[in-house]
Amino acid sequence: MTEVLGPFAAILTAIMIVVAVTLSLRRRVIVYAWETALLYRGGVFERTLDPGTHHYADLRQRVRIVRLPAHAQRSNFGPLDVLSADRFAFRLHLSVTWTIVDPRTAWEAQEVPESTSYTVAPLQERVAAAALAATGALQLDDLLGAPVALGDAVRAILATGATSFAFEAVAVTRMELPPETRRMLTEVERARRSGLAALERARSEQAALRSLANAARLVRDNPELAQLRLLQTIEDAKGPTTIVVGDPRAVPPS
Repeated sequence: MTEVLGPFAAILTAIMIVVAVTLSLRRRVIVYAWETALLYRGGVFERTLDPGTHHYADLRQRVRIVRLPAHAQRSNFGPLDVLSADRFAFRLHLSVTWTIVDPRTAWEAQEVPESTSYTVAPLQERVAAAALAATGALQLDDLLGAPVALGDAVRAILATGATSFAFEAVAVTRMELPPETRRMLTEVERARRSGLAALERARSEQAALRSLANAARLVRDNPELAQLRLLQTIEDAKGPTTIVVGDPRAVPPS
């Protein structure tokens, strides 16, 4: 009986060893709702793992799980050296909101690192080129006066030809002008405001003179208006008031 059970015991032991080794090499991975997991076996893409718990065998330890963010990311880029259409150089800081729409393409093209970091170095070159193209089409005054439009222009350029990313928003967070450019703009603004003030003073003086001329014309054409104005002045006077009535031209010289 012992001789009969010997081979079966050996086979059973071998099976148990194989099962134990297989279970020890079996891996478990949890994929969360805010990420996308790509399974590569031997360097070849096999499938995308949905959110949840997954088990897979890795007998030769050739499986790699790549995790990429599935929700919108916001990354800051800058300072970016740019040039306006009128050849003014300055630095630009941008905040870009983006989403990975094709995880496999983004990963295999090394456009995004395997992390949920908000700093995406591979996108730096693309964002810098888009910012340079957008600022190069606008004058400096337009760039300073409409930062929202500049952000929209950068986003439109980024969206052109983008297959693995969706750029949802681009905001200009800061514009750094060189000291000499800031001084020049300050002088221009000071001169503009001084000119506006002088123009406003001239307009006020012209309006006052026009009003006096109209009043003189009315009194000349309607002498009774002077008497009515005199009565109004007497009525509005407060306290003791001395008013000389008469035509100064009729007073004989002394």
